[in-house]
Amino acid sequence: MKKALSFTVLFVLVSVSTRFASGADWKFFSASSNDYIAGLWFYDAETVKSLPYGHIQVWAKVADQQSIDAILDNGLKDKSKSKGSIIKKTEKAVRERYIPPFCMVSKDIDYDTCLGIALSEEAASDLGAQTIRQALYEIDCKEQMIQTVSSRSYDRHGNRRESVNKKDTFSYIAPESSADWLMKILCEK
Repeated sequence: MKKALSFTVLFVLVSVSTRFASGADWKFFSASSNDYIAGLWFYDAETVKSLPYGHIQVWAKVADQQSIDAILDNGLKDKSKSKGSIIKKTEKAVRERYIPPFCMVSKDIDYDTCLGIALSEEAASDLGAQTIRQALYEIDCKEQMIQTVSSRSYDRHGNRRESVNKKDTFSYIAPESSADWLMKILCEK
């Protein structure tokens, strides 16, 4: 009886912790690459906060594009597995007329690209999606400036490499940069 109760408590704890770990609502806003890795940028819609003076604060992350692609490939191979629920969730959202925020502000973007973005947003919330960097940003919408409030970077194995918890100074947002896309989505609501 004690074993059954212990197992039940453990199962509930794991279920609850998994729910909170994946409770973010990641929305795509940019893609980037450098010499060693390609990443997709997402912001957590659940953390968007309006601050005084027309500022917005939001958590964002860069997810390894290969890990997102692997999650989607697994989901396409077998829709009945848990990864397949990513495909099913995206299909349901599209039927309910969901349009990714990036597609709302981007000019001349086609339906297939928006569908791919919606799929990547679901995959980014999967626990298997490898996070390369997370950052808390503050955007000054009026002056079109951004600062990093806090940031963390991770290695390929998911181990934290660096953590910085001090505000940068505000800097101007370059046109067509990742920060510019984030600003277009969040400031023009």
